[in-house]
Amino acid sequence: MKMKFLFSLLICTLIVKNVDAQSKVYNQFLEAVEDNNIGGYQGQLGVKLLQQMYKIQGTNVVELYEMGGDKWYGFVGDTSKFNVAKLPFFKKDGIKKLVKKHSLPIAVGIYQKEARVGMTKEELELAIGSPQSIKKVDENDLYAYPDDLTVTLKNEIVTLVTKPQK
Repeated sequence: MKMKFLFSLLICTLIVKNVDAQSKVYNQFLEAVEDNNIGGYQGQLGVKLLQQMYKIQGTNVVELYEMGGDKWYGFVGDTSKFNVAKLPFFKKDGIKKLVKKHSLPIAVGIYQKEARVGMTKEELELAIGSPQSIKKVDENDLYAYPDDLTVTLKNEIVTLVTKPQK
C-alpha cells in the first residue's frame, strides 16, 4: 500500500513538473512574440490581428491574420530553424506556385491582390489589374486605380504605394 502511494506521488510530481515546464516554455514563447511588438504592428496597420501559434520543426512560430478575415500579415519565427513552406498559409492553393516564381513579399501581394513596393509593372498588373490612368511625372509613372489608390513606378518598378487613410 505504501509503495503504491509513493509511486502515485512520484507520477503526480512528474506530471506537475512537466506541466510547469510546458508553462515556462509557453510563457517564454509569449514573451518572444511580445518582444517582436505585434501590438505595435497591429496599431500601425489599424486592424486587429489574430495570432495562430504553432511549433514547426521544433521552433515556435506565430502567423498573423486579420481578425475575421483571410488576409495574411506575416509571421514571427526564426527562419534559420524551420522551413517557411511548412506554414499553413503556404499550403493554400496558388501561393506555392507564386512563391516559386516571385519573391515571398511579391508572391503574397499578388495572392492577396495588393500592390507592393518592389513589384515589376507586370507583377503589379497581375496583382491588381490595369490602372484607370497613367500620368508621367519627371522620371516616374503614376498609376491611378479605383478608391484613390496611386502606385508610383520608376523604370517599371513600384517605388511607392499611396492609399487614402480609412
